[in-house]
Amino acid sequence: MTAKIKADASGTKVTIGTAAEDALQIDATAKIIKALAPYLLKGDIAAQSLVPEGYVELASGLILQWGLGSGLSTGPVATNFAIPFPTAALCAVACSRTTVGAIGIAQCAVTNLTASQVTVGLLTAAGSWFAGGFYYVAIGF
Repeated sequence: MTAKIKADASGTKVTIGTAAEDALQIDATAKIIKALAPYLLKGDIAAQSLVPEGYVELASGLILQWGLGSGLSTGPVATNFAIPFPTAALCAVACSRTTVGAIGIAQCAVTNLTASQVTVGLLTAAGSWFAGGFYYVAIGF
């Protein structure tokens, strides 16, 4: 599902989809969590680094990583994971950690994902790249 990001004429109010679209996204997320539950609950933690840019590796081989980065005003920026995923990165999400007042962040998007890094860009409601901070979470094995 592709999010429909809309900004009002002033660029100060941004909405993402309709209530029905948001409900579908929540339902899809719940189904993903339900599908991952057997892997998340299987066995002990094999390794971990519980720091702001860290990870947890489960005995099942599933790895969850998180961190923060800073975008560029010239475009998306690549940020290295704490550890590379041995086999593959499955997915990543990012969100803005920057408040920019009237400019507004219309989109914080993962533009590329590899086993060793995630690339994230921040766009203003006006459609220009923004040099602001972001958080990310990635899943792989």
